[in-house]
Amino acid sequence: MLIPSFLRSLPRLGRSWKPLNFSNSNNFARIPLNQKIEEENLPDYVASRYYPARIGEIFRDRYQIVGKLGFGASSTVWLARDMSYRRYVTLKIFIESASMGQHLDNELQMYKRMERYIKADNIMFGIADDSVFSDFEENELQNPCPRKELSDGRTIYLSRELRMPKDWSAPVLCDFGSAMPGELEHLEDIQPDIYRAPEVILEAPWTYSVDIWNVACMIWNIFEGESLFTGQDPEFQTYRSRAHLAEIIKLLGPPPPELLARGNLSQKFFSDQGDLLAQDLLQDRVPLEQRETSLQGDDKASFLRLIDKMLQWDPTKRSSAKELQQDEWIFPNKGAVLNLITQFWFQYLSSQIPQLKTHFLGTGLADLKMPQELRKDLLPRSMLVRKLKVFPIEAIVRGYITGSAWASYSKTGEVNGLKLPEGLQESQELPQPLYTPSTKAELGQHDENISVQQAAQIVGEKYAARIEQLAIQIYTTAKDYAKTRGIIIADTKFEFGLDEATDEVVLIDEVLTPDSSRFWPAAKYQVGRGQDSFDKQYLRDWLTKQGLKGKEGVEMPQDVVDETAKKYAEAFELLTGQSLQEALSELK
Repeated sequence: MLIPSFLRSLPRLGRSWKPLNFSNSNNFARIPLNQKIEEENLPDYVASRYYPARIGEIFRDRYQIVGKLGFGASSTVWLARDMSYRRYVTLKIFIESASMGQHLDNELQMYKRMERYIKADNIMFGIADDSVFSDFEENELQNPCPRKELSDGRTIYLSRELRMPKDWSAPVLCDFGSAMPGELEHLEDIQPDIYRAPEVILEAPWTYSVDIWNVACMIWNIFEGESLFTGQDPEFQTYRSRAHLAEIIKLLGPPPPELLARGNLSQKFFSDQGDLLAQDLLQDRVPLEQRETSLQGDDKASFLRLIDKMLQWDPTKRSSAKELQQDEWIFPNKGAVLNLITQFWFQYLSSQIPQLKTHFLGTGLADLKMPQELRKDLLPRSMLVRKLKVFPIEAIVRGYITGSAWASYSKTGEVNGLKLPEGLQESQELPQPLYTPSTKAELGQHDENISVQQAAQIVGEKYAARIEQLAIQIYTTAKDYAKTRGIIIADTKFEFGLDEATDEVVLIDEVLTPDSSRFWPAAKYQVGRGQDSFDKQYLRDWLTKQGLKGKEGVEMPQDVVDETAKKYAEAFELLTGQSLQEALSELK
């Protein structure tokens, strides 16, 4: 190990690389002047804005350009030799523009925003195999890349691909010059053409949900080896927004009027009735399921459902990144486990609390009357329920002090504004269950803790009192049962609806599942520390450890997915005394 360390010190001792001579390499293919290549094909290309870099050129007596790696609307990218430190580097040369200062500042600010929580297991990898670069260099010397030499002295080179490396090194993040935070709505033109979300094309306000559309297009490209949309207009033989919109319509049907009303450019593409003006482009519709050819059976069905959750005209109807990471295609059998646990609790609680009303009506073929073609896929995760008016609050009941409640108590001695006894330890059982309601946020937003009085203002005093009474009674009944099965239910949340015909408060949605509750193994319970769990606390802890909790667009490693699924199944089997596979087979 001493020799590599010594060699790395040699540049400082003056043993730098000598410049290579690329000027003798004249046996390259000359591209006709009337043929557009590389950055010339960009819609806003202005030649004078691009620095006329040349292969072999040396910057600051240190960096020598070896070849072109790529280009974009704001820069060209080159492989270069750092002659002082005898290594290969990448040079990104920005275009000359009044806005480039802001562009560069955006990139630096985005790196600072990500620095705290971007970790090595959720980003791209760099290359440890230096022979990739030396081969690139040798190829350029022996077989110079094709290029177009212009009369003004500039040369436009074709990019050269790097071969696949034998080894990968540390991950590297790059190219955030156009990145924007999503807390506010934007109108700017973003995204590569074929990845643009509808609201971007129509110049309607956009936010994080445009990234969800991007993910769908990217996943499709990975699995199918082709783009989901091309936007190629047969009349102009290039990308046009009207052709892109036509492709989306052929896949999803016409856009909702609400979206068109928000778009500054809607009238350019659509009539007052919402019809695409370029009707001739709406030919040869091929359903998505016919276009998908790489998967079969259940994998194909769940994959298409995942894509459908992301490809929605209405941005508010697209699933969030958090929801997608727990999708059935990514997290197998999760929907079935949650459905079966909820079914168990509805039936058990109804038998123990006579006055309790639930929206549960049944599961299985006899109840659902599900079409044959949907049974295999949907039956395990479906139940028949009553349609009710949902109260816009969540009823949270805490029997033990843990999670956010412990964090709040540690700082203030309070939880949701309620003063608790001094000297409580983490995970300690509370003297009596604590009711701490919260708002029920819209998709993509966060719930906010509220007081009992605020809850009464939202739903009315009569209903608020009934919800609190039922929530505590349901939690206490479930907690006592779970203890007999070796599980501690530390806390949970319920949702309720109103039967307007009878004026009754009704228990709805999922109930006492690992998604809505903290389940601890009683045998391992110990006051004064965090607990092992059967719930998604395992996932929460992993996200916290990685610095990713609360972040969008996180991809979980498969071992984390598998372990979380295992804990959900274990919780079901402990609570019900039935194996998950037996329960699933009974539904078929």
